[in-house]
Amino acid sequence: MGKDSGNDTQQTTQTSAPWGPQAKRWQTALGDLDKLRASGALRINPYPGQTVAPTSDETANAWTGIANRAQSGSPLNQMSSQYVQNVLNPGYLTSDSPGLSSVLDSAANDVNARYAMAGRQFSGSHAGALNQSQGQIRYQDYARKAAEQQAAAQFAPQLAREDYFDLGQLQQVGGQREAAAQDQINADINRYNSLQNAPINELALYQHLIGGNLGATTTATQPVNNGNPLLSVLGGLGQAAASVPWWQL
Repeated sequence: MGKDSGNDTQQTTQTSAPWGPQAKRWQTALGDLDKLRASGALRINPYPGQTVAPTSDETANAWTGIANRAQSGSPLNQMSSQYVQNVLNPGYLTSDSPGLSSVLDSAANDVNARYAMAGRQFSGSHAGALNQSQGQIRYQDYARKAAEQQAAAQFAPQLAREDYFDLGQLQQVGGQREAAAQDQINADINRYNSLQNAPINELALYQHLIGGNLGATTTATQPVNNGNPLLSVLGGLGQAAASVPWWQL
């Protein structure tokens, strides 16, 4: 009991503690927890093994096959392109088709035979018949080639797009390989970050495990009632104010 400005005061101490058996278990648990922390058991280390599936042989072979095909091109596409180029060549219309000379010779022989049987060889009519026969055959050959050129001209853009298709396939293979390599890099980054955060996470886990309300001690000073009614009233009001939360005053 002490003095404060001529008034008697007394200091009170209030202690709250957990239940005895519970306190013993807490002490044991805290001791075991310290041992666990000292041994490193609270540290959550990253998985030490491989975290990215390796590329299968089938996938690797497919990448290689697609890349090689895309770079070398399709033999069928190459032959088709060469055929279209030949047909679209301006000289294609005026060149003789294979076997045309044999057809022309056969037609001339037929005309000659007819006029020979009639005894009109080397006549003007004979020459006209030969020219007409030859002209019809050549015109038919020309018309067929012109139709082939028109068809080739329509097919040419599609063949040109096939070149970009090969490049697109090659790009896809490159993108897939880059993605697989990036997965490996990401796995290394995640492992690095986990190792960097391991001490922080260990401390946070330790603080979480030792948390809880295990008891407290509070000390308060209040006036002592020595028979003075005013002091008694003031003391009562002080105790009431102390027991009521501040937000309810």
